[in-house]
Amino acid sequence: MLVLWPGQRTATRGRFHCPRWAHLFGAACGESFLTAPGRANGARRPGGLRGLGGELSCSLGRRGIDGTGRMIAGIALTAALLGLGDKRPNILVTIIDDVGRDVVDFYGVGAVEEQPPTPSMDSFATKGITFRNFWSMATCSPTRACFLTGRYPSRHGLGAIVIGDSITLSEDEYTLAEALRDDGYTTALLGKWHLGWKYDRFTPQIVGGFDWFSGTRGNIGDFFQHTENVTFPGTSFTTRTTSYDTTWITDLAISAISSLPEPWFVVVSYHAAHKPLHVPPQELHSQGEPTDKTIQFLAMVEALDTEFGRLLDAVDLSDTTAVLMGDNGPVSGRTQYVPAGRGKSTTFEGGLNVPMVVAGYGVNPRHVGVQTEALVDATDFYATLLGLAGVRSKEALELDSVNFAPVLRNPWGPSPRSWIYAERLKPVGLGPWNIVQVAIREADRKLRIDGEGDRFLYDMTSSDPDNAQLCGPACSGFNTTPADQARADALQALLESVFGFALP
Repeated sequence: MLVLWPGQRTATRGRFHCPRWAHLFGAACGESFLTAPGRANGARRPGGLRGLGGELSCSLGRRGIDGTGRMIAGIALTAALLGLGDKRPNILVTIIDDVGRDVVDFYGVGAVEEQPPTPSMDSFATKGITFRNFWSMATCSPTRACFLTGRYPSRHGLGAIVIGDSITLSEDEYTLAEALRDDGYTTALLGKWHLGWKYDRFTPQIVGGFDWFSGTRGNIGDFFQHTENVTFPGTSFTTRTTSYDTTWITDLAISAISSLPEPWFVVVSYHAAHKPLHVPPQELHSQGEPTDKTIQFLAMVEALDTEFGRLLDAVDLSDTTAVLMGDNGPVSGRTQYVPAGRGKSTTFEGGLNVPMVVAGYGVNPRHVGVQTEALVDATDFYATLLGLAGVRSKEALELDSVNFAPVLRNPWGPSPRSWIYAERLKPVGLGPWNIVQVAIREADRKLRIDGEGDRFLYDMTSSDPDNAQLCGPACSGFNTTPADQARADALQALLESVFGFALP
């Protein structure tokens, strides 16, 4: 059996050829092929924004933004603002794992000696808009679920790392990939899934909305060889990787975007620079053969950057909206910039404020290279990417997503959000939770409530906000100014309206 990306048929001597990526899966040429229903010959669907003049409505319920109770992202307005015409962009989202802002040069933070060369990411930033105030969640599974659902963890139930297959992303969620697929996009996820995999019903294809998947259920124990799950319409199998993982994923991604019928939505979800720390192939970095764990981490980041550059070389940004985003901050203590106890798995800035750049189709070319202070969080890709694609969501569930496309037009304009929010909830599920860590931020202040119920207020105008604590652990009484206590009380009230529950 020959397994093909939908519609990719090359006739020679009366039979079909293997696509050029087939050897990556160990696929064998045969007499038949599989294509997705309704997609033939790789033809691009006619352009045109669906529902022009309609609206992408995200009901916010108890989480109402600025008291409106609803978020309206008019598709016609988005098209007018961004000058999109009648084209439907391809969408490429690249997720990097455990990489903070301090090890990519274009943010200008962190210790110079702990910044590996990242010319590809730096170049990408010059072609797009860099977001300085983008929040992920504190760990990877919640961020990925927020990205796909447009909903916070207390809604979708994945508030911490998914371990094993005890719980998965719910079938009730209508994901970003599903919404795009239902409107004619071909969808693919390559690399790390990490949202649960249970039986044959809870897979990236079924609950995620991805036509094509080649990757892993979660983290990997060996970057040089591991088992991949591969699912296509009508078939599923496993294979062993035959090259360095970051290279392997890049090869898959380049083959996919050159073969998929347009428009496509491809998520490239790298495992790097997550542990196990190691020394990548020498041709991918300049760090030598380090034994020091921090230098190994930097070598992994540099290798990731090298392969990201190769991926970008295969992308036409004139008709592709491209996103680079982190899934959470680095492990605490990995670098000087993120000290112990203030990185991944925490609601400090070191755990939440991660790299994010948008480039290509939909970005005002007069403003490329600009860094914006707009507040954006991981849920907001849902409304934004659907708006750029001209897709009206059929989501019946309450959404938290806010369309930040206007920032791509004018990065100095008002922030689409007045606040951003993050939560870490354990155990995984819809509660009850025995660990609740939440944080909410407005432009100048942030309130963080830890697992003990203590609350801390921070000055976000500081160059080092994690060390700019204004009050805590109570933010009340003789050690707190009346102004700081009033601000902490107001932020807690806002936080509880978002979270939906009163906190102690």
